Amino acid sequence: MEPLLKVNDISKEFPGVKALDHISLEVHQGEVLCLAGENGAGKSTLIKVLSGIYIPEAGEIWFDGKLCNFKKPQDSLEAGISVVHQEHKLIENLTVAENIFFGRFPMKNGLVDFKKMYADTEEIIEKLGLHIQARMVVESLTSSQSQMVEIAKAYSRNAKLMILDEPSSSITDTELEVLLALINQLKKEGKSFIYITHKLKEMFVIGDRVVVLKDGKKSGERSMEGLDVDQIVAMMVGRDIGKVFPPKNRKIGKEILRVEHLANGLSEDISFSVRHGEIVGFAGLVGAGRSEIAETIFGYRKRTGGKIFIDGEEVDIRRPKDAIRAGIGFVTEDRKKTGAIQNKSVAFNITFAQIQSIMKHGFLSTKLESEITNSFIKMLKIKTPGIHQEVQNLSGGNQQKVILSKWLMTKSKLLICDEPTKGIDVGTKQEFYQILSQLAGEGVAIMLISSELPEIIGLSDRVYVLRGGSIRKELSGDELSEENIADYAMKD
Repeated sequence: MEPLLKVNDISKEFPGVKALDHISLEVHQGEVLCLAGENGAGKSTLIKVLSGIYIPEAGEIWFDGKLCNFKKPQDSLEAGISVVHQEHKLIENLTVAENIFFGRFPMKNGLVDFKKMYADTEEIIEKLGLHIQARMVVESLTSSQSQMVEIAKAYSRNAKLMILDEPSSSITDTELEVLLALINQLKKEGKSFIYITHKLKEMFVIGDRVVVLKDGKKSGERSMEGLDVDQIVAMMVGRDIGKVFPPKNRKIGKEILRVEHLANGLSEDISFSVRHGEIVGFAGLVGAGRSEIAETIFGYRKRTGGKIFIDGEEVDIRRPKDAIRAGIGFVTEDRKKTGAIQNKSVAFNITFAQIQSIMKHGFLSTKLESEITNSFIKMLKIKTPGIHQEVQNLSGGNQQKVILSKWLMTKSKLLICDEPTKGIDVGTKQEFYQILSQLAGEGVAIMLISSELPEIIGLSDRVYVLRGGSIRKELSGDELSEENIADYAMKD
């Protein structure tokens, strides 16, 4: 039987980078093909070629028995390919129904037929077994529900192939089960999927086959049957990554941060401390208040009560500028909105927080800017064609390294890292773990917020477990286990 999608020798180049180098793959009807690879391996570029955003320099795309020449996204959509992006592209102030049928509203007498639109949406929702209503406004939905709307939108277009880009990056395990059940349901109807995730264990739950990319080339293709995580990692990174987490043999110094009875509207009476050279983890379920505490300390969120002390001195932090002045850096969860200025260069993003230090006689020293930027590129192994490359053109892992470089340049003595490895591949994750451990070894204090329990346990000297906006338990030593963290995060 002919494959639904057949990609033959696709190549795509950018200045200084061969993003795709003669890539070939197939997707069959009713199949889930997993796509794996480190950040910068070519996954995003391949998606954009298949969705008509990029036009390849060489190669062919055959879809549903036809040779395709996608010159714009509409061409791909009309052929039957739909992409559910990691960052959802719904219109927040419109209803579920309006989003599903946006751009192709049913019409009656020259006007939008809202009755039919809502009826058709409810029919789709019922068929897919979704727990949402057609008239709900999208801004009121959870991330998981928004994702379901994206899938419903693709389904309403009768998409034959759905490409899911990091679908589990912002949802809970329970929501993931619902998503995977929906994919299995649609598989039975003959729908096909390309499933992209850095959480390799998911591939074994949902995937039929896996194609692995490395440096723009296909480095492996296997059936999921009989495969294990280590084999996928070996194809991804081309090396044995060995022990994932560095040893915790750091010298811990005096207290740098003390928080007493902090309140911010969601959390009340939060008290904790962090010492020089220490990595302190903050664990808990989504909505437990971890990020909100970090945002309050950094001045993103209003503090309604309590005190913050840096090196024993009380500080009044009302905005990020106050936190930076106090020696605090913040690697935020959302690198696209609050972490980096996407349409600015690597050099600008690394240096702008300390722009005064590279000024001479009131003018920017391009020589100094270049020297500093290149030093961070070398130190953190940032993959970029040059210092003037816009950050939005880098892979997620390299964007995160640019953001980290910015705070290293400010010489932050307390670094808050909120989900620092979200959406980052296994090889780059290990590099981040080494970097964070090295920084702590040099005396930097680190607050680590992560939803990945192995990450929290593997890096942290101590862990605070949060539930319902309050700290329920402090764990350290032999107490640090996934079972203990889960127990305190969920029990009353």
